[in-house]
Amino acid sequence: MLSNGKWKDYESIFDYEHRTIMLFDQSKFKIKSLQLGNPNKLSLEFNVHIQWYSHSDIHQTHSKWACLILNHTWHFRTIDYGDRDDLSTCISANESKKTYIYIYIYIYREFNSFHVIWKDLDNRTHKESLNPYSITLKQGMQYVKDKLQMRNHFINGGDEVLYFQCEFHKWSPEISSTILNKDVLLYDIYKYLPHYPIIQVHWEIKGYFIVPYKRTIGIERSNLPKSVQFQDMIISSNKKPRFNPLLYECDLHKLKIIRDTIYVKITRNSPLQKLFHEMIKNGYLCDLITFQYANNKKEEKQFYDSIKQEINYSEKDENGKLILNDKILTILNELKILYHDDIHKQMGYPLQLHHICAILLYCGKSCNTEFSYDQIQFRHHRWPYLDRFLQESIMILHSHERREESETELYCGLKGVRLKNIEKEIKAGNFISHVSTSDDIQVARMYRSDQGYEKTHKEECAWNAKVESEDEYTQMILLTW
Repeated sequence: MLSNGKWKDYESIFDYEHRTIMLFDQSKFKIKSLQLGNPNKLSLEFNVHIQWYSHSDIHQTHSKWACLILNHTWHFRTIDYGDRDDLSTCISANESKKTYIYIYIYIYREFNSFHVIWKDLDNRTHKESLNPYSITLKQGMQYVKDKLQMRNHFINGGDEVLYFQCEFHKWSPEISSTILNKDVLLYDIYKYLPHYPIIQVHWEIKGYFIVPYKRTIGIERSNLPKSVQFQDMIISSNKKPRFNPLLYECDLHKLKIIRDTIYVKITRNSPLQKLFHEMIKNGYLCDLITFQYANNKKEEKQFYDSIKQEINYSEKDENGKLILNDKILTILNELKILYHDDIHKQMGYPLQLHHICAILLYCGKSCNTEFSYDQIQFRHHRWPYLDRFLQESIMILHSHERREESETELYCGLKGVRLKNIEKEIKAGNFISHVSTSDDIQVARMYRSDQGYEKTHKEECAWNAKVESEDEYTQMILLTW
């Protein structure tokens, strides 16, 4: 944040030897420097202070921001919580690793001389710069709890503490739980360690947070359409896969390669631009704009090429430089309307625009057909952003549902499918694609298709299936985890 209260994008470089952050302004080719404590690399430093907070800008950017205040002075914000995690860790300490065959040499340089290391439920490592001469153990634990709570609230809206537990016997070095109720300075606990105060200590803390009841929503059907327009899924006969109604075990190595390939493709900045770029690259610019009738293919191509030029589209662009013009990319107006929906407001605006866009594309646009077909053919690499954002949005909405208050039967239309021996036809497994269901059996009947699912491997959340009941037209299948 600039001194006038406005935000500006910078690229940053960390000078750990002199405790300086260099901010590079690409538009003006200028460099600003932020001094974080004593620039003498041989001196100790304990006053690096990092404070997290979140900000929802519901009027201008329609986004929630993961924010950070450094040394009570400098404000930073990121669109992704992972970027704030990384920035916070980089400010606390830098760890570089050199590898020589079987020998690992770790070189630590830091802004702050004393660090506490902890991991979240995603096994992500965090480093906290604390002043051991002014912070007690209780204050340090509360500091970590507040950050963990804020982090979970940003991810899925969960900020009500379900449990928070310190496993002191797993701390390194181990300390006695009897000192918890005493206002003991971190200095008094760790001053006997070699090389104190230039040390890193490990804390094992478990915390779980849920969405408060007031921000959850009921899942009962209310004023939802009973029927929808249906477009047949057109797939050539030589492409139709052999039908496997549910998933079962497969080559774990193959799926790991697919997952790793997708993760390499995904970067965290400019998510909406990258989702739009993916849509256009896969031939679905039509889903992002207002449709205009063309007399022939040549005229249609000229129309699309003109739009691509106006929004600065380049097929090789990997940095999200697409221009988000809502007069051209009219889907942006749909997203803003959905963002301000009363249900989203009640939930506290937990979804980003790219999450809402992923839901809209999957549920209401023509790309759904090819996206779903590519996934069951293990071509996940074509849609990494749509797949990731759709998964994230489902998890966020899932955490805001009052599922325990009602029971819902879900139907999925499958054409020409009837299970005769479920023990042989369905084995424990996981879905490799998103599966569309409805609580209206008539809708499920409309959406029947020849589409099936390929097989996959069994993991921690693998399910088992059995037929609960059936009649001439319907089978009730129970999935258990």
